[in-house]
Amino acid sequence: MLAAATGLLLIIFNGGCAASWETFTIFALMFTGTLLYRAEAGQFPWRRALYVTILVSYSVYLLHPVLIEVYHSLPWTRHVTYVPKELMLAAVFVTVLLVCCGLTHWCIEAPMQRLGRRVASWLDVRFGPDTRPPAWHANRARSIRPSNRTRSARSM
Repeated sequence: MLAAATGLLLIIFNGGCAASWETFTIFALMFTGTLLYRAEAGQFPWRRALYVTILVSYSVYLLHPVLIEVYHSLPWTRHVTYVPKELMLAAVFVTVLLVCCGLTHWCIEAPMQRLGRRVASWLDVRFGPDTRPPAWHANRARSIRPSNRTRSARSM
């Protein structure tokens, strides 16, 4: 509760000193830290939401710059200083981002992962699994060990 109050105060009073996205980034980082702490402590009741967040995290990484550019190109997002409007725009931004990322995961990532697994199993059947013969491991271990000459040079 204290972290939420601190975050809201940060948004309200820091809005003029820094860009609004920086303020929301700090707030999101604080929220994420609290969320991860509670999840590790077993206090997180929404395990499914955490699982979905983990699934779409790569899509968030890929799509958020594009969505930020779209956000900045919209006329009603320029020079916003009214805090409730900023909060509403941030909520809309996050909602649109998560919906787009969910669709990206469902329509692109998951099918490509399934295809990759099928191709990998086909390659294993066709050419054999990616394992190294035992002789390779023995030769590799011998090549890593220092030679006698190296040992004698160290002792000098």
